[in-house]
Amino acid sequence: MARRDLLLSAEALRRLAQTPNLDQALASLDWANLHLWVSPVSLALAGTPIPQALRQRLTVLPDDPALLLSDAFSEATLLDTYARRFGIPYVVQPPPECQAPGVSVDDLLNHPDTLSFFQEPVRFLDLRAQMPDVLNGFLSGLQEVLANTAFVQGKQVQAFEEAFAEYLGVRHVVAVNNGTAALILPLMALDLQPGDEIITVSHTFIATAEAISFVGAQPVFVDVDPRYYTMDPAQIEAKITPRTRGILPVHLYGQPADMDPILEIAEKHGLFVLEDACQAHGAFYHSQRAGGWVRAGTLGLAGAFSFYPGKNLGAYGEGGAVATNDDALAQKMRALRDHGSFRKYYHDYIGLNLRINNLQGVVLREKVKHLDRWNDARRHWAQRYRDLLQGVGDLQLPQEAPYARHVYHLFTVLTEHRDDLLEYLKAHGVQVGIHYPIPIHRQKAYAFMGLEEGTLPVSERVARQTLSLPMFAELTEEEVSFVAEQIQNYFRGV
Repeated sequence: MARRDLLLSAEALRRLAQTPNLDQALASLDWANLHLWVSPVSLALAGTPIPQALRQRLTVLPDDPALLLSDAFSEATLLDTYARRFGIPYVVQPPPECQAPGVSVDDLLNHPDTLSFFQEPVRFLDLRAQMPDVLNGFLSGLQEVLANTAFVQGKQVQAFEEAFAEYLGVRHVVAVNNGTAALILPLMALDLQPGDEIITVSHTFIATAEAISFVGAQPVFVDVDPRYYTMDPAQIEAKITPRTRGILPVHLYGQPADMDPILEIAEKHGLFVLEDACQAHGAFYHSQRAGGWVRAGTLGLAGAFSFYPGKNLGAYGEGGAVATNDDALAQKMRALRDHGSFRKYYHDYIGLNLRINNLQGVVLREKVKHLDRWNDARRHWAQRYRDLLQGVGDLQLPQEAPYARHVYHLFTVLTEHRDDLLEYLKAHGVQVGIHYPIPIHRQKAYAFMGLEEGTLPVSERVARQTLSLPMFAELTEEEVSFVAEQIQNYFRGV
């Protein structure tokens, strides 16, 4: 059992002092792993004699005259200050149900509503932690950019494009200024017409559908596989019409969609496949068609990547890229990202400014060197979560598909108690997220499609139940164990 340090409020101390059979109750506690702290002010405010058996178990903290003289003084602020100053994780402040006569010492010290968490929470993502890996390389590259004053789409961006193309095993990478642009750019290059349809999923970030809408096409949604939360290939053909031009699967949370059957359907019907790999940097898919393991984002006509800072491969700002083996497509996308121009002030197409700045090229070129190691660490922590949370409550833990090597951009669990568990974890020092709370077909922006509740039942259920736990390469065993412990504690009370 982990050591527990508890700072007692005056009310907690009073309740302990008045506990019937106190000597016996104290003797039953695990004092090897329990340490009780109290401030002199709380000791005075308790207003009752403290039995010797309890007093000898207390560590009294030193007075703080400056705090006592403060205009903002209260016991609550004092407890907060002491907890932070001395690194005491919990403050015990009994709720009404723990103030009634007859409540046991064990209940008082362990009731989940009694403990206020004061240590720094387990972060959902800590970008500071990877800084030692990349700082030296970044600073040297930054000096070069500043010396040359080449800030937009320069040599550092080209160097990253070449490095990422080699990493993925493709001929071309076209870097752009964000992940949404990476989805839009290949669709622009394909000259889609108004009314053209592209089949995709609703359980994803809205940028997937926005890109389709931006080029004047229409998203057509299919449901996701209930095990892996990626596109269900069995539902695609029923959605194909004479207007269908392509399929846009999403490699969600770091797990590739099942690409072989998707590609076979696309080939059969003459459709392109654009992969949304914005959450799957470095993930692998085992393709019978390709004869082995290949990187996500390299199987279709093109693959789109986001380098939003929180991604497995993240910029220090915004960034994105398109990967492809199609020479003509790559050439056209390079022009379209720069106002449709191959040569300055000569414009072959109506394009956009989707250029990425050179500083992001520096960051990404350095970070891609570490990506596989970081992904391996994420996979390790995902397995630790599984080890610690298997069979806990009604949790549905993420499954790795037999055809995939998941890189856990997110570690998402499903539970019918999602909202309550989220609030509990926030109150007990664990940062969590929801990805995503509303499927795209139920968003106000797509209400014009008229898709009612129940249209995509798996996507809707996942949206109601999904909860993302802290996940980044630099997590520690203590942090993962703490997250799991808080989840276990919650479900003991359900």
